[in-house]
Amino acid sequence: MRVYFSVDHGYTPVKFEHMRGPNKVAATVSVVSLEEVAEGVWFPASGTITKPDSDRVHAYQAIGPIRVCPRRIST
Repeated sequence: MRVYFSVDHGYTPVKFEHMRGPNKVAATVSVVSLEEVAEGVWFPASGTITKPDSDRVHAYQAIGPIRVCPRRIST
């Protein structure tokens, strides 16, 4: 897998390439828009999923508010 990061968004991952072999991309997930959900925390609000052997493009988009919930730590 190859992962690409956005320097402008605190090194948030913005592209993933799933590999089939050392130099062949099997699928790509690309972030189209990021939403800042907490200070310095970015969430992929929309993007695309493609495969090089297909003309189809699958899209995803957050349709409601994106929330960050505090994590509970058990003691």
